[in-house]
Amino acid sequence: MAIYRIREDAKADLRRIYRRGIREYGEALADQYYDAFFDRFEELAEQP
Repeated sequence: MAIYRIREDAKADLRRIYRRGIREYGEALADQYYDAFFDRFEELAEQP
C-alpha cells in the first residue's frame, strides 16, 4: 500500500465532486467515481 496525503482543499474538491455526482447520476455511480479517484491515487503513489 502506497502512502499519500490529500490536502484539505483537495478534500473539499472531492466532497463537491461526490455531492454533484449524487445529484447528477445517483449514489451508486457517485460512489464508483469517488472510489476510482482513490484507486488512481494509489497507482500514482506507487509509481511517482
